[in-house]
Amino acid sequence: MQAPTSSRRMRAALSRRESRPPSTPCPSSTAIGIWRSAACWPRVIRISDPLRAEAADAVAALHSLGVGKIVMLTGDSERTAAAIAAQVGVDEYRAEVLPEDKAHFVQAERSQGRTVVMIGDGVNDSPALSAANVGIAISDGAAIAREIADITIAANDLFELVQLRRLSMALMNRIQSNYRFVIGFNGGLIALGALGVLAPATSATLHNLSTLGISLRSMTNLLPSAKA
Repeated sequence: MQAPTSSRRMRAALSRRESRPPSTPCPSSTAIGIWRSAACWPRVIRISDPLRAEAADAVAALHSLGVGKIVMLTGDSERTAAAIAAQVGVDEYRAEVLPEDKAHFVQAERSQGRTVVMIGDGVNDSPALSAANVGIAISDGAAIAREIADITIAANDLFELVQLRRLSMALMNRIQSNYRFVIGFNGGLIALGALGVLAPATSATLHNLSTLGISLRSMTNLLPSAKA
């Protein structure tokens, strides 16, 4: 008398288990295997490469420093790419692209007059790194990517890209500042010498002193607040 009751209870429990909906997968994960057992819903193995904690902040900082368009090129599926792009805050993304597609995208952007900086760490990124105006590789990436790239940054912090942008901006500001000073100062010396206000020896001395001053200024840190 007990066996049928236990059997009915077990069937009822299994029925409730089968009627329970499966959990919602992470949108940025990728399924690599699926099977179905007789007593439960299908089972799926999913893998996910978590985002760096500083990824979204680094993208926002690059935008604030004047980077007009940030595009993510990935070989992942459309669903995964869309989820990652939304979390990071990039302006545009391309999914399921091949290595040659990345290079073609870079070339198309350059043909429109844009300056393109490509960041990659794998063999598949090498053609695009070569096609870009500036290629940036990650220190623990593929050897060929580091060889082709113009710059290699540390892999432990994406804010290295932000620091690199700040350095480049500070360097260009210094170059332009030095250029304006040289043109203005030397032009003034020539004019004063031509008018007879300054003697040639005085003009030559001031010129050499200005050259020494610019050289010393150029030896100072571009970002004083940054630790050496």
